[in-house]
Amino acid sequence: MSAPDRDTWVHCGQLGRPNGVSGALRLWPHNPRTPLLRPGARLCVAPPRPEEERRDHVELAASEVVTYTITALRRDAKGVVVRLAEVKSREEAQALNLHAWVARREEFAALGDDEVYFSDLIGARGVLDDGRPLGALLDVLHNGATELLLFSGPEGGGEVMVPYVLDVFILKVDTDARVVTVRAVPGLLEGGV
Repeated sequence: MSAPDRDTWVHCGQLGRPNGVSGALRLWPHNPRTPLLRPGARLCVAPPRPEEERRDHVELAASEVVTYTITALRRDAKGVVVRLAEVKSREEAQALNLHAWVARREEFAALGDDEVYFSDLIGARGVLDDGRPLGALLDVLHNGATELLLFSGPEGGGEVMVPYVLDVFILKVDTDARVVTVRAVPGLLEGGV
């Protein structure tokens, strides 16, 4: 639960270096196809956080979040370039380098029955289909070919990475119970399954 003067935000991406001389800047969204990125939309920005504090859900005070308006954006092979109404120069854009793009969860588009936002799964309990625990879901790593779910691992073991491939490695995702069921394949846990 949030403190009275703080709210929970979802970390959606990170702002990068300026692009050109007129104030446009690079944006690295976790989901490049998100409908939240469009001209006229607001872009909420929070200061950079230390590596150990970076996670999908962050508690922020209202004074830590600055809202900008997207006036234009373009997607290219490297990601997204945005132009913000309030940012007029390369120097102003540079001041936002490494800042976080955050949004409230209720701003996200509704999901279909078989869809899930990875940020909703952080902290979920991982279990193998034979009942053994995998620990808590710590992070979702983007690997290009597929996402990798990083679990804290069974007690006494190390972290466990599982490819997010439905019906092959991931058997069930129960968002209500916050449980991810993983197929117990040989070699998944240290010493084999």
